[in-house]
Amino acid sequence: MLLQLFVLFPLLALSASMFVFLRARIRPHPEGPTHLYHDVRGAYQLTIFSMHAAPVISLRLLMYPRPSYGLCVTWMACSWHLRRPESPANYSLSLLELTAALINLSPTCVGGLLLLQFLIVVGFWTGVLIATRSESFSFLPLDRQLRRLGLLGTLQDPKAREDFLRPGICGHLLLQLFFGLMLLSHLDVGWRSARSVMALGEMLLGYVVILLVGAASLPPYRLPYNLGVMPRRLRLPLRSESVA
Repeated sequence: MLLQLFVLFPLLALSASMFVFLRARIRPHPEGPTHLYHDVRGAYQLTIFSMHAAPVISLRLLMYPRPSYGLCVTWMACSWHLRRPESPANYSLSLLELTAALINLSPTCVGGLLLLQFLIVVGFWTGVLIATRSESFSFLPLDRQLRRLGLLGTLQDPKAREDFLRPGICGHLLLQLFFGLMLLSHLDVGWRSARSVMALGEMLLGYVVILLVGAASLPPYRLPYNLGVMPRRLRLPLRSESVA
């Protein structure tokens, strides 16, 4: 348990820091500047979902097989305070944390979550590298800064350095590393890689369903990752193209 505590404390600190960062991170919006937690486009990213589930699941793993409801509720209250929810998309992240406190943490589920951390890191940094080589594709200020300034220039510029270290290194490397170490410590002889791959597929399918329902239900109906806007006919309640 001592080793797990050395992993857990940095994970909780990084998560809390990222919650504050995302709450304060302002981006342009047609109706005025908003923070990243404001709508589905910002809040329903796969990394953010994993970021909110990770502390709750890690607390459960720390206490396993004993109940950890008190620790989980305390953390969820802390998360609520740091995020200060004021939008449906932000409120729903608390439901995600509650789900993480109740799901069955079988070896298959733990293995799937471990594979998800690897997928997030590889997917994010591969996307950044591709975007830095493209003049037409971009999904973050980070890739634009790396393309314009290079790595050394990014580290020397205060604003660019913050984007590289906070959402980049902290949000898409260290968090996954610490959470992965917590998960790895609970893989036992009952773990099967093939079943964990299937569990990962189920998690990704569930994420896509939640994302689409959220984008179809919550204005301004925008999808994350620059995927555009949900077509009007697919928004909930369902409507025809002729409806204004």
